[in-house]
Amino acid sequence: MITLTHLAHVIALHEYGNFRRAAESQHISQPAFSRSIQKLEKLLEVTLFNRQRGGRITPTLYGESLLLRAETIFTETDELKRDLLLIRNADAGSLSIAMGAHPAEISANKALSELAKSHPNVKYNAIVTNWREVTNLVLSREVDIGIAEISMAKEIDGVQVELIAQHDMVYFCRKDHPLSQYNKLSKSDLNNYPLVSLRLPPRAKDMILGPYSTNAKTGDIIPSIEVDNISSARTVVSGCDAISLATPLHLEPWLVSGELQVLAYDDTELKLGYGFIFLQDRMLSPLTALYMKKIKTLEIDLIQKNKLLLKRFS
Repeated sequence: MITLTHLAHVIALHEYGNFRRAAESQHISQPAFSRSIQKLEKLLEVTLFNRQRGGRITPTLYGESLLLRAETIFTETDELKRDLLLIRNADAGSLSIAMGAHPAEISANKALSELAKSHPNVKYNAIVTNWREVTNLVLSREVDIGIAEISMAKEIDGVQVELIAQHDMVYFCRKDHPLSQYNKLSKSDLNNYPLVSLRLPPRAKDMILGPYSTNAKTGDIIPSIEVDNISSARTVVSGCDAISLATPLHLEPWLVSGELQVLAYDDTELKLGYGFIFLQDRMLSPLTALYMKKIKTLEIDLIQKNKLLLKRFS
């Protein structure tokens, strides 16, 4: 019978290309390691590795096929262990989350804070990154769940998405900006000023104002001044004539103080939408489900608050 130990030895021999180093990596003697490989070859009735000049070991066609299967088996074994651990103890273990910059500042970090307060023994890992990388981290199983822009993720096989919220967005500028005194602005007015923003998905092409370019390969919208977080956008806008866009939720303290100002440009299609991103074939832990619930509960009030702030400062 083929065992996980056999498969681990095959992977090690392929990785090191040398019996001695492979045996050392598995913490067994070289003769014992060689016998393990020979036993597996006898069991399968094929030669798995070729010996080349200089002592280099390379897989045969049979070996390459087995290596492909072996890596899949180890991945599935790790997933099984993870699922059993999640079922056994919801108050232990870990939770890994990848967040886009916008939802991180609105609700994702707040929900994480509440979860850590009620479940302090869990190990948490929160990564704030761009929306494309959030999806990649979910696909690679490096995180349990992602919270970000979902328009692209929903097109990927094996990925499941769930919309969390859509918030109205505004263009904003510093106080005393040349456009700050106007009661009504046109597209051409805003297009005269550099745009500072995170990179935006292709769906934003018909809504975005200000100078920008388009990535020829992905269709991503690249602003004149590209940043990777909302704080940087606010800081840049505060010190020059660049404009940016965000939800009133992102801007409330600075709008109240008068440091920043909403521009008088009305676009009802300017929305920030984001949702959960996770794998269809990967079990969501009770803790992940609780985290999702906390975000959805927070967003009920935040959606209304954003609308009120929009009326107040527009």
